[in-house]
Amino acid sequence: MRIHLLWDASDIWGLLAARAFSSLGLGFRPVLGSEIAGGLLQRESPALLFVPGGFSRNKFRALGEQGKEEIRAYVRRGGWYFGVCGGAGLGLDTAEGLALCPWERVGYPARLQHFMSGHVRAVFAEHDLAPEGASEDAALLPVWWPGLFDPHGGEGDGRVILARYAGPGPDFRIADRDAAGLPMAVFHDWKARYGVDISPEFLKNRPGVVHGAFGRGWYTLSYSHLETPGSGFANAWFVKLLRRVGGLDSRYENIPDWDVAAMPLAWDDPDIALLCRGIEEIMEAGRAAGLFFARTPWLTGWRMGAPGMQLGSLRAQARSIAAAMPEKAAEALWHGERRVFMKRFSVFKDRVIRYLLAERLALSISRAMPELDLFAKLHAERLELFGSGSMAPYGLIKPLLPVLERLAYLQAGGVCAAGCGTP
Repeated sequence: MRIHLLWDASDIWGLLAARAFSSLGLGFRPVLGSEIAGGLLQRESPALLFVPGGFSRNKFRALGEQGKEEIRAYVRRGGWYFGVCGGAGLGLDTAEGLALCPWERVGYPARLQHFMSGHVRAVFAEHDLAPEGASEDAALLPVWWPGLFDPHGGEGDGRVILARYAGPGPDFRIADRDAAGLPMAVFHDWKARYGVDISPEFLKNRPGVVHGAFGRGWYTLSYSHLETPGSGFANAWFVKLLRRVGGLDSRYENIPDWDVAAMPLAWDDPDIALLCRGIEEIMEAGRAAGLFFARTPWLTGWRMGAPGMQLGSLRAQARSIAAAMPEKAAEALWHGERRVFMKRFSVFKDRVIRYLLAERLALSISRAMPELDLFAKLHAERLELFGSGSMAPYGLIKPLLPVLERLAYLQAGGVCAAGCGTP
């Protein structure tokens, strides 16, 4: 395959990338960090190593020092590394990065600003890799909780900033707050009165996509998810980059929307079906509690603090696993894991539904009965279920994740058997 897709620690983002390549008619192979560390890139030397979103630290740990050196050698020989969001962070010069690009990652001026999502307006360099004829209204790039580049040293040495952020797009949010629909005076008032700074002004002129040379090869690091379904401008630019840099030609330029819940079940297995129904019950409980809301067909939005990312990723993995005819290796893995997995999932499902309903109760009565301190008790319960965050989950969700990630990896070749479509 001319495209290798690093699968480790990619959660929903690996599925998004797999679906994008399949929709564009481009063959790909999901690969593991251990395979790269074992010399895979020397033996096969793909036109592109694509590293999707997810936590860069966990990707680095999957690669190890040997995997890091293998990727650096691959690019140095003339390969192309394309990292998106967490994959972009992995390409930077950090303690747990590949140091393809000499830039570092910088923290956010205010922590809440990290929780930005939706489309941002962008301006582009005068460069043959930049989009052509982009009007200000049409030049929208999707971001989903991105990091920020620290571009010390700026451009030069074969390095160019292809895109900079110019301000929020029409669906831009900070956490669960519609930031695009509020006048800037409101943000300034919140900061002055309450010390809360969630203004999107900090984005202006910050780099969003950088492209550079490393040895005889190239790296492209993008905190924008150009592979986002239904994001026409970004999709067309993604195809242009694939064509111009990697020689990967697609006759399509758009990636169709992805309705996760509508994916039919191709794997005829009662426990797989039960798993998918159980996750939908969880999501419905979150919606009924007012904690989840419709964001896109592939992404459920959530109120700040609700475990929407973890549960949304769980849902996308389960539905994608079920939507493809079972690979032999996936059937063998599921045969060995199903009994214990389903018992654990049943307990997890019941606990999560009760937890979500209790979160809604807390929202209803916390002002009237502050002595109950429900939020502190719910925080402890959330830790039991999900741990302190997606980067290092523990609790009841922890043993479920590696099974689903491995099944999704084994099923990835057929991940678009249903619902992928063509633009």
